[in-house]
Amino acid sequence: MVGRAPPRTRVVEPLERAQVVDYAATEQLLAHALRLALGRTLVGPRVVLAVPGASAEGARRAVAESVRAAGARQVTLVSSPVAVALGAGL
Repeated sequence: MVGRAPPRTRVVEPLERAQVVDYAATEQLLAHALRLALGRTLVGPRVVLAVPGASAEGARRAVAESVRAAGARQVTLVSSPVAVALGAGL
């Protein structure tokens, strides 16, 4: 989208290499994704999120806080290799 968007449109990249760059934009993006997936609910969902195994603790905490701020009541972070194994049924 960068370079191809109309001049009046601002392109935002809230995540870069699985790290939160723009906290407010990340929160809005995740809140929109949760609303699309679940609709409007009274109780926030429990979210399991895959993060790169080599990510720093601060980056992991920032992603978890963004998801909580977007409306999740509980966030569980798993490393990407574990998520792949769970998806494969191991």
